[in-house]
Amino acid sequence: MGDLKLNDFTEETLIYLFEELKTKKIGYWDSSILTDIATEQFVTDRMLPLLKDAKRIERKNLEIIIDKIGRQHKRRYLIE
Repeated sequence: MGDLKLNDFTEETLIYLFEELKTKKIGYWDSSILTDIATEQFVTDRMLPLLKDAKRIERKNLEIIIDKIGRQHKRRYLIE
């Protein structure tokens, strides 16, 4: 998946990937396409705002993915 970029995905596909986070619990070592394609702007504009209304499984999944993305970007995203 190293060659994939955020622009390779349609809005519908991104919505599907976000919807998956609501139903399937992931572990820290599980992979996610979002981890591979997310840019800093995507995290701040799209992912962090989702945390505000996220429920249990979705919130935990977002926290895991955002942490992994932050490690790749060599930055720490503040999760409120």
